[in-house]
Amino acid sequence: MAEHDGRRERVRERFRLEGLDNFAPHEVLELLLFYSVRRGDTNVIAHDLIDTFGSIKGVLEASPDQLKTVKGIGDESAALLAMMVPMFRRYEMDKAAARKQIRSYEDAAAYCKALLGGLRVERFYVISLDVNGRVIAARLLGEGTINECAVPPRQVAEIALNHNAASVILCHNHPAGSR
Repeated sequence: MAEHDGRRERVRERFRLEGLDNFAPHEVLELLLFYSVRRGDTNVIAHDLIDTFGSIKGVLEASPDQLKTVKGIGDESAALLAMMVPMFRRYEMDKAAARKQIRSYEDAAAYCKALLGGLRVERFYVISLDVNGRVIAARLLGEGTINECAVPPRQVAEIALNHNAASVILCHNHPAGSR
């Protein structure tokens, strides 16, 4: 009997009983890879991913081409891993939309985080609000590189006027980590 016989079932059962909180980073990736790697030891691949990219964050923010440099990661696995951050962003957008209104700095921050989380390039959004703080529209006004995004102020005003916004939130990220 091979060392890894039944491993997938044991890991899935552990997740079912405990959730992910007590999983090591490589175990989280191992579990995810079960759904794209049909055969083989996903534990080794998961360790290699962490060794290459440094963390789950690094793995999930890597491009499909970067991911495929790791032995055992093909097109399906690269696509699965690369779609996680955009999927989380969609999830956060749905959560933020369910709030219906932006009434505080915290609400605005959550909404902006949902728009911009995990992006590899700078983006600038204008979020138009009605008089009750409900989002009328979130318009992407500019997309740049890892460290810059030029936005003409006139376009910000035009968007607000075109949406008949009572107020706007300007939302911008810094994927390079600068402030």
